[in-house]
Amino acid sequence: MTFRKFLMLIASIVLLLTFIVPGIAHADEKSKDILRFGEDFTVEKDEVIEGAVVVIGGNATIAGEIEEDLVVVGGNIDLESTAFIHEDMVSFGGKISREEGAEVGGDEIIGAPDFENFRLEGVPLSALPFFGWMSWVSRFLSFLGYLALVLIIVALLPKHTEVAANAIEASPWGTLGIGLLVLLAFIPGLLLLVVTLIGILLVPFWVLLYSVSWLFASVITSLFVGQKIAGAADSNPSPILAALMGALIIGALRFVPFFGSLVNLVAIAWGLGSIIRTKYGTGRPWLKQKTAVTTELA
Repeated sequence: MTFRKFLMLIASIVLLLTFIVPGIAHADEKSKDILRFGEDFTVEKDEVIEGAVVVIGGNATIAGEIEEDLVVVGGNIDLESTAFIHEDMVSFGGKISREEGAEVGGDEIIGAPDFENFRLEGVPLSALPFFGWMSWVSRFLSFLGYLALVLIIVALLPKHTEVAANAIEASPWGTLGIGLLVLLAFIPGLLLLVVTLIGILLVPFWVLLYSVSWLFASVITSLFVGQKIAGAADSNPSPILAALMGALIIGALRFVPFFGSLVNLVAIAWGLGSIIRTKYGTGRPWLKQKTAVTTELA
Protein backbone atom coordinates (compact mmCIF):
# COMPACT_ATOMS: atom_id res chain seq x y z
CA MET A 1 0.00 0.00 0.00
CA THR A 2 1.48 3.36 -1.01
CA PHE A 3 1.60 6.32 1.35
CA ARG A 4 -1.01 8.22 -0.71
CA LYS A 5 -3.43 5.29 -0.64
CA PHE A 6 -2.84 4.90 3.09
CA LEU A 7 -3.75 8.53 3.77
CA MET A 8 -6.83 8.24 1.57
CA LEU A 9 -7.95 5.14 3.49
CA ILE A 10 -7.61 6.79 6.90
CA ALA A 11 -9.34 9.96 5.70
CA SER A 12 -12.15 7.88 4.21
CA ILE A 13 -12.69 6.06 7.51
CA VAL A 14 -12.92 9.32 9.42
CA LEU A 15 -15.26 10.92 6.90
CA LEU A 16 -17.50 7.87 6.65
CA LEU A 17 -17.85 7.65 10.43
CA THR A 18 -18.61 11.37 10.50
CA PHE A 19 -21.33 11.29 7.86
CA ILE A 20 -23.18 8.18 9.02
CA VAL A 21 -26.37 9.77 10.38
CA PRO A 22 -29.59 7.82 10.86
CA GLY A 23 -32.16 8.49 8.17
CA ILE A 24 -29.76 10.37 5.83
CA ALA A 25 -28.05 8.27 3.21
CA HIS A 26 -26.97 11.21 1.08
CA ALA A 27 -27.51 14.90 0.58
CA ASP A 28 -26.75 16.63 -2.69
CA GLU A 29 -28.14 19.43 -4.81
CA LYS A 30 -31.04 17.29 -6.08
CA SER A 31 -32.01 16.10 -2.62
CA LYS A 32 -34.56 17.88 -0.44
CA ASP A 33 -32.46 17.00 2.60
CA ILE A 34 -29.89 19.49 3.87
CA LEU A 35 -26.51 18.49 5.33
CA ARG A 36 -24.14 21.03 6.90
CA PHE A 37 -20.71 20.04 8.19
CA GLY A 38 -18.68 22.38 10.42
CA GLU A 39 -20.98 25.37 10.08
CA ASP A 40 -24.15 26.81 11.60
CA PHE A 41 -27.52 26.54 9.88
CA THR A 42 -30.61 28.71 10.22
CA VAL A 43 -34.19 28.21 9.05
CA GLU A 44 -35.76 31.65 8.87
CA LYS A 45 -39.31 32.49 9.86
CA ASP A 46 -41.85 31.50 7.14
CA GLU A 47 -39.14 29.35 5.47
CA VAL A 48 -40.09 25.71 4.76
CA ILE A 49 -37.54 22.89 4.37
CA GLU A 50 -39.20 20.01 2.51
CA GLY A 51 -36.76 17.35 3.68
CA ALA A 52 -34.60 16.65 6.74
CA VAL A 53 -31.88 18.88 8.19
CA VAL A 54 -28.62 17.42 9.50
CA VAL A 55 -25.96 19.63 11.10
CA ILE A 56 -22.61 18.16 12.19
CA GLY A 57 -20.21 20.31 14.17
CA GLY A 58 -22.41 23.40 14.11
CA ASN A 59 -25.47 25.00 15.71
CA ALA A 60 -29.02 24.95 14.33
CA THR A 61 -31.38 27.89 14.78
CA ILE A 62 -34.94 27.08 13.69
CA ALA A 63 -37.59 29.77 13.28
CA GLY A 64 -39.39 28.19 10.32
CA GLU A 65 -40.68 24.76 9.35
CA ILE A 66 -38.92 21.43 8.72
CA GLU A 67 -41.14 18.78 7.17
CA GLU A 68 -38.95 15.85 8.26
CA ASP A 69 -36.28 15.28 10.96
CA LEU A 70 -33.82 17.67 12.57
CA VAL A 71 -30.52 16.05 13.57
CA VAL A 72 -27.69 18.01 15.24
CA VAL A 73 -24.41 16.36 16.25
CA GLY A 74 -21.85 18.32 18.27
CA GLY A 75 -23.84 21.55 18.32
CA ASN A 76 -26.72 23.35 19.98
CA ILE A 77 -30.37 23.56 18.90
CA ASP A 78 -32.27 26.85 19.26
CA LEU A 79 -36.01 26.58 18.60
CA GLU A 80 -37.78 29.90 18.32
CA SER A 81 -41.48 30.33 19.02
CA THR A 82 -42.42 29.93 15.33
CA ALA A 83 -40.44 26.71 14.83
CA PHE A 84 -42.28 23.60 13.68
CA ILE A 85 -40.53 20.24 13.14
CA HIS A 86 -42.94 17.69 11.67
CA GLU A 87 -41.02 14.58 12.66
CA ASP A 88 -38.22 13.74 15.12
CA MET A 89 -35.62 16.05 16.68
CA VAL A 90 -32.28 14.42 17.54
CA SER A 91 -29.52 16.10 19.56
CA PHE A 92 -26.14 14.50 20.28
CA GLY A 93 -23.54 16.37 22.34
CA GLY A 94 -25.20 19.79 22.57
CA LYS A 95 -27.73 21.97 24.37
CA ILE A 96 -31.37 22.59 23.44
CA SER A 97 -33.07 25.92 24.00
CA ARG A 98 -36.77 26.13 23.18
CA GLU A 99 -39.12 29.11 23.22
CA GLU A 100 -42.77 28.74 24.11
CA GLY A 101 -44.81 27.92 21.03
CA ALA A 102 -42.15 25.82 19.27
CA GLU A 103 -43.56 22.47 18.11
CA VAL A 104 -42.00 19.04 17.48
CA GLY A 105 -44.37 16.52 15.88
CA GLY A 106 -42.28 13.41 16.55
CA ASP A 107 -39.95 12.18 19.26
CA GLU A 108 -37.22 14.22 20.91
CA ILE A 109 -34.10 12.05 21.11
CA ILE A 110 -31.03 13.10 23.09
CA GLY A 111 -27.97 10.93 22.51
CA ALA A 112 -25.50 12.61 24.89
CA PRO A 113 -27.60 15.02 26.93
CA ASP A 114 -26.50 18.22 28.52
CA PHE A 115 -27.86 17.49 31.97
CA GLU A 116 -27.80 21.14 33.04
CA ASN A 117 -30.87 21.75 30.84
CA PHE A 118 -32.86 19.03 32.58
CA ARG A 119 -35.02 19.78 35.61
CA LEU A 120 -36.71 17.59 38.17
CA GLU A 121 -39.77 19.30 39.65
CA GLY A 122 -38.26 22.70 38.94
CA VAL A 123 -34.80 21.84 40.34
CA PRO A 124 -31.87 21.71 37.86
CA LEU A 125 -30.19 18.32 37.79
CA SER A 126 -26.83 20.06 38.18
CA ALA A 127 -27.93 20.93 41.74
CA LEU A 128 -28.64 17.32 42.66
CA PRO A 129 -26.01 15.14 44.40
CA PHE A 130 -25.89 12.54 41.62
CA PHE A 131 -25.33 15.06 38.81
CA GLY A 132 -21.59 14.39 38.76
CA TRP A 133 -22.20 10.68 38.18
CA MET A 134 -24.43 11.43 35.19
CA SER A 135 -21.72 13.57 33.61
CA TRP A 136 -19.27 10.70 34.01
CA VAL A 137 -21.71 8.34 32.31
CA SER A 138 -21.86 10.68 29.31
CA ARG A 139 -18.06 10.79 29.10
CA PHE A 140 -17.91 7.01 29.41
CA LEU A 141 -20.25 6.55 26.44
CA SER A 142 -18.06 8.85 24.35
CA PHE A 143 -15.05 6.76 25.37
CA LEU A 144 -16.76 3.61 24.11
CA GLY A 145 -17.03 5.22 20.68
CA TYR A 146 -13.30 5.95 20.77
CA LEU A 147 -12.55 2.31 21.62
CA ALA A 148 -14.55 1.23 18.58
CA LEU A 149 -12.40 3.46 16.34
CA VAL A 150 -9.22 1.99 17.84
CA LEU A 151 -10.33 -1.56 17.08
CA ILE A 152 -11.38 -0.67 13.53
CA ILE A 153 -8.06 0.99 12.64
CA VAL A 154 -5.92 -1.80 14.13
CA ALA A 155 -8.00 -4.42 12.33
CA LEU A 156 -7.74 -2.63 8.96
CA LEU A 157 -4.08 -1.59 9.25
CA PRO A 158 -2.29 -4.21 11.39
CA LYS A 159 1.13 -3.87 9.74
CA HIS A 160 1.17 -0.07 9.74
CA THR A 161 0.19 0.20 13.40
CA GLU A 162 2.72 -2.49 14.38
CA VAL A 163 5.59 -0.76 12.56
CA ALA A 164 4.72 2.60 14.11
CA ALA A 165 4.43 1.11 17.61
CA ASN A 166 7.84 -0.53 17.22
CA ALA A 167 9.32 2.91 16.53
CA ILE A 168 8.33 4.02 20.03
CA GLU A 169 9.95 0.89 21.47
CA ALA A 170 13.18 1.54 19.55
CA SER A 171 13.57 5.17 20.67
CA PRO A 172 10.96 6.33 23.21
CA TRP A 173 12.59 9.66 24.11
CA GLY A 174 13.53 10.56 20.54
CA THR A 175 10.04 9.70 19.33
CA LEU A 176 8.49 11.78 22.11
CA GLY A 177 10.64 14.78 21.20
CA ILE A 178 9.68 14.57 17.53
CA GLY A 179 6.02 14.31 18.47
CA LEU A 180 6.17 17.40 20.68
CA LEU A 181 7.72 19.35 17.81
CA VAL A 182 4.88 18.20 15.53
CA LEU A 183 2.32 19.42 18.06
CA LEU A 184 4.05 22.79 18.35
CA ALA A 185 4.16 23.13 14.54
CA PHE A 186 0.38 23.01 14.10
CA ILE A 187 -0.46 26.63 14.96
CA PRO A 188 2.53 28.24 13.15
CA GLY A 189 1.84 26.09 10.09
CA LEU A 190 -1.83 27.06 10.14
CA LEU A 191 -1.02 30.77 10.44
CA LEU A 192 1.50 30.51 7.60
CA LEU A 193 -1.15 29.01 5.33
CA VAL A 194 -3.74 31.62 6.31
CA VAL A 195 -1.54 34.62 5.50
CA THR A 196 -0.67 33.36 2.02
CA LEU A 197 -3.11 33.57 -0.85
CA ILE A 198 -2.44 30.08 -2.19
CA GLY A 199 -1.86 28.50 1.20
CA ILE A 200 -5.28 29.45 2.53
CA LEU A 201 -6.77 26.90 0.12
CA LEU A 202 -4.76 24.21 1.92
CA VAL A 203 -6.08 25.06 5.40
CA PRO A 204 -8.86 22.39 5.30
CA PHE A 205 -6.33 19.76 4.23
CA TRP A 206 -3.92 20.88 6.99
CA VAL A 207 -6.62 20.56 9.64
CA LEU A 208 -7.79 17.21 8.22
CA LEU A 209 -4.21 15.90 8.13
CA TYR A 210 -3.67 16.82 11.78
CA SER A 211 -7.03 15.33 12.79
CA VAL A 212 -6.29 12.04 11.03
CA SER A 213 -2.76 12.00 12.42
CA TRP A 214 -4.08 12.69 15.94
CA LEU A 215 -6.46 9.74 15.70
CA PHE A 216 -3.84 7.41 14.26
CA ALA A 217 -1.32 8.55 16.89
CA SER A 218 -3.64 7.65 19.75
CA VAL A 219 -4.15 4.19 18.25
CA ILE A 220 -0.40 3.62 17.91
CA THR A 221 0.29 4.61 21.51
CA SER A 222 -2.56 2.42 22.74
CA LEU A 223 -1.06 -0.54 20.89
CA PHE A 224 2.42 0.20 22.29
CA VAL A 225 1.21 0.52 25.88
CA GLY A 226 -0.87 -2.65 25.59
CA GLN A 227 2.07 -4.62 24.22
CA LYS A 228 4.40 -3.39 26.98
CA ILE A 229 1.95 -4.37 29.71
CA ALA A 230 1.30 -7.74 28.10
CA GLY A 231 5.06 -8.32 27.80
CA ALA A 232 5.55 -7.57 31.48
CA ALA A 233 2.93 -10.23 32.23
CA ASP A 234 4.61 -12.75 29.87
CA SER A 235 1.56 -12.64 27.60
CA ASN A 236 1.38 -12.33 23.82
CA PRO A 237 -2.10 -11.08 22.87
CA SER A 238 -3.24 -10.20 19.35
CA PRO A 239 -2.68 -6.58 18.21
CA ILE A 240 -6.40 -5.87 18.57
CA LEU A 241 -6.48 -7.06 22.20
CA ALA A 242 -3.25 -5.22 22.99
CA ALA A 243 -4.59 -1.98 21.49
CA LEU A 244 -7.83 -2.40 23.43
CA MET A 245 -5.90 -2.95 26.67
CA GLY A 246 -3.72 0.10 26.06
CA ALA A 247 -6.69 2.30 25.14
CA LEU A 248 -8.51 1.27 28.31
CA ILE A 249 -5.52 2.11 30.49
CA ILE A 250 -4.78 5.45 28.82
CA GLY A 251 -8.46 6.31 28.78
CA ALA A 252 -8.81 5.56 32.48
CA LEU A 253 -5.80 7.74 33.31
CA ARG A 254 -7.31 10.63 31.34
CA PHE A 255 -10.06 10.89 33.94
CA VAL A 256 -7.50 11.87 36.60
CA PRO A 257 -7.40 15.69 37.01
CA PHE A 258 -4.25 17.36 35.60
CA PHE A 259 -2.33 14.07 35.45
CA GLY A 260 -4.80 12.84 32.86
CA SER A 261 -4.07 15.83 30.60
CA LEU A 262 -0.34 15.14 30.90
CA VAL A 263 -0.86 11.49 30.00
CA ASN A 264 -2.93 12.50 26.98
CA LEU A 265 -0.21 14.91 25.80
CA VAL A 266 2.53 12.29 26.09
CA ALA A 267 0.38 9.64 24.39
CA ILE A 268 -0.42 11.84 21.40
CA ALA A 269 3.17 13.09 21.12
CA TRP A 270 4.51 9.54 21.16
CA GLY A 271 2.13 8.53 18.41
CA LEU A 272 2.84 11.59 16.26
CA GLY A 273 6.57 11.04 16.63
CA SER A 274 6.23 7.46 15.45
CA ILE A 275 4.20 8.65 12.46
CA ILE A 276 7.03 10.94 11.38
CA ARG A 277 9.70 8.31 11.98
CA THR A 278 7.89 5.57 10.05
CA LYS A 279 5.93 7.61 7.48
CA TYR A 280 2.55 6.57 8.90
CA GLY A 281 3.70 3.05 9.58
CA THR A 282 4.91 2.31 6.06
CA GLY A 283 8.54 2.15 7.17
CA ARG A 284 9.62 4.01 4.05
CA PRO A 285 11.74 7.18 3.96
CA TRP A 286 9.96 10.47 3.31
CA LEU A 287 12.44 11.36 0.56
CA LYS A 288 13.53 8.88 -2.07
CA GLN A 289 17.24 8.28 -1.93
CA LYS A 290 19.11 8.30 -5.18
CA THR A 291 21.25 5.25 -5.73
CA ALA A 292 24.84 6.01 -6.45
CA VAL A 293 26.15 4.82 -9.77
CA THR A 294 29.79 3.83 -9.90
CA THR A 295 31.75 3.14 -13.02
CA GLU A 296 35.00 1.32 -13.24
CA LEU A 297 37.75 2.87 -15.29
CA ALA A 298 39.58 0.48 -17.43
